[in-house]
Amino acid sequence: MLAGARAERTEGRLRAAGTLAVSVSVRASDLICDSELGYHSTASNHRAAVDLLATVPNSDTLVEDLEVCISRKRDLNYSV
Repeated sequence: MLAGARAERTEGRLRAAGTLAVSVSVRASDLICDSELGYHSTASNHRAAVDLLATVPNSDTLVEDLEVCISRKRDLNYSV
């Protein structure tokens, strides 16, 4: 997915690259939660992934980064 995001960016498709980057970030959060908690969020809302990641010890920076990615996706989706 990350390679796909880079290719989209190179081709000038920033919205697609941003969306892929968010998908990669959420999936990374899922993997961390699976590893540390034994499960991950299955909700369709990205906020649930952020909330669950916040329960992982020492994840403050990761939570902040995921929140930034998700907010940027919102910006991309509503930009003209």
